[in-house]
Amino acid sequence: MQQLKQSQTKSNPQIKRKPIQPDLPGTVSGASNPEAIPDTIAYELFMRSIADYPSEFVFKDSGFSGDQIANLLSYVRSFELVIATLDQAARHIKGARRGTDKLAQLQKQKEQFLERELNHYLPLNLGAEGANRIRSFINGRVKQKTKKLPAEIAKLRTSARHHSSATMPNSSVYIYTNAWRDGENVYGSGTISSDYSDYNQYLVTTTVVSPNGSRYSTSQSGWDFAAVTDTEYLPIMPNGGTFTVESIFEATNGYMTSAVNAVTVNKLVSIVFVQAIPNPPLTVPPPTTASNSSAQITAQISFSDDTVQSDFAEVELMQAANPNLVDYSVGPNTGEGITTGSNRLVTVTAGTTRFRTINWPLTIMSAGTGIFGTVATVGNVVRFNALSTGVTAGTNNVPVVFMVGAAPTPSPSPSPSP
Repeated sequence: MQQLKQSQTKSNPQIKRKPIQPDLPGTVSGASNPEAIPDTIAYELFMRSIADYPSEFVFKDSGFSGDQIANLLSYVRSFELVIATLDQAARHIKGARRGTDKLAQLQKQKEQFLERELNHYLPLNLGAEGANRIRSFINGRVKQKTKKLPAEIAKLRTSARHHSSATMPNSSVYIYTNAWRDGENVYGSGTISSDYSDYNQYLVTTTVVSPNGSRYSTSQSGWDFAAVTDTEYLPIMPNGGTFTVESIFEATNGYMTSAVNAVTVNKLVSIVFVQAIPNPPLTVPPPTTASNSSAQITAQISFSDDTVQSDFAEVELMQAANPNLVDYSVGPNTGEGITTGSNRLVTVTAGTTRFRTINWPLTIMSAGTGIFGTVATVGNVVRFNALSTGVTAGTNNVPVVFMVGAAPTPSPSPSPSP
């Protein structure tokens, strides 16, 4: 279930970042005792953790092929549909306090679903090798960040918050914290799961923290019956390095546990701004027989603050759609950076200031054929052509267009007077 998410920084907090606290007695960590975490539970927690923001980068360095990752991401949607239907049925029963005998049936359906999907469907869909990889992924990555909380822990806490106390089930409660990078953001999620017979409500608070701790973003799930997932994200820029995800788990009877995960982001360079001057819907005046017309495309490149002077990016202004065959040329860059090869290629380097601006002057020699409208649209794409070792691309392949006005139609010569 996707929760309401709010982002904030230290300067304007709306949801408070909660401190990491020691585990309560009896908490079992999957990092030291992975055998205490059942495979189906770890699988459930992981799938729930990425349901809000499925990403191929969750499986980074996992050994899955591109096709296998695509299958897994597609599968997340069907998993979420089934599990959300079961969750909603259980919530309705617990909220109404009627038909509680059906909770055990729903729990059995959930357990059968998880066992069938993990042990039968995924091996069939991914093949034997893919099934081995998913088990290796669960054992090596998911269980390491999973904790088991015995039911007795919650019973020790008697001061209710927000809701009346309720009896915990005889089974355990499990939590998991995930972290991954996708594009310009680092994502983190905290997930708590329990039997459907659990009447406690839970609150999950998730914070994503930048490498130097100067920035963070916090969200909160809102109180609800298990299972509960809260997902938050933080823009990477201007930082590179190791981002931390903190999840705090509370029950109606008080604090339960907290967990931490982390993801390391390589040096990053992004195309943060691209614009043609004049910017559509304004048009470049059409050239005349006496003179050409001019325009400009400006791009701003941003390097993360862990880059060094020797780090570089070769940026290309790649010609795209030009259906009216406007005749134009690109001049040498008049901004920062060095033109390399053709005028469309510019190399910029990192430095003390993390922004670099490229200006491509354009000279328009003709307004085009006019076949696809009298006003011609010309497209280009600003993209990275090459990056120095250790630098990865953030925002890339940014389209930009400029428009050229119709060539003036010559006025007919006046007819001679009789």
